[in-house]
Amino acid sequence: CFVFDPRHHPSDRIFDEKWTPLQGPALCVFNNQPFTNDDVRGIQNLGRGTKEGNPGKTGQYGIGFNSVYHITDCPSFISSNDIICIFDPHAVYAPGATSLSPGRMFRDLDADFRTQFSDVLNLYLGNHFNLSSSTMFRFPLRNAEMAKTSEISSVPCSDRMVQNLLDKLRTDGAELLMFLNHMEKISICEIEKSTGALKVLYSVRG
Repeated sequence: CFVFDPRHHPSDRIFDEKWTPLQGPALCVFNNQPFTNDDVRGIQNLGRGTKEGNPGKTGQYGIGFNSVYHITDCPSFISSNDIICIFDPHAVYAPGATSLSPGRMFRDLDADFRTQFSDVLNLYLGNHFNLSSSTMFRFPLRNAEMAKTSEISSVPCSDRMVQNLLDKLRTDGAELLMFLNHMEKISICEIEKSTGALKVLYSVRG
């Protein structure tokens, strides 16, 4: 399920002020499968993925995953509601990220973490999706300010660009399902900016 979230979220309970730009609009992608340990290792070695050992698996988050950098500078995901992975090539946004270790992983999220960083956790739409045995990716849109200093792209990603992406997906959705053996359904949703309600715009089953 692809979800456009156009909201600017509260930033009181976040890692630190450097994280604030990521509380804005984002494209989220929900997958009803959790990450395996192999998946986590594979996505940490972007470009290689876990595809070689199991070509029939749709969990190969290698080169394909890199395409998200067209719209974001700092993708992340939560899996099994218990592990958060943040990818931060600039080592600017994620706490403790460095050029040698450009990102951060949090495992075994306890009650203190969930309270202290509740505004971060709310970004993954747990009030709309069951995150306990699934994965939610979040791609915060590169805004104009981020684009000024981004070494990935100097082009901001507007709401309109995301809408165009989703329109394209809607056009090709049924055809995609014919070629993706492990995907049974594609949905496109949007969060209402004023109410926070989830609105299903399109859905197709294979």
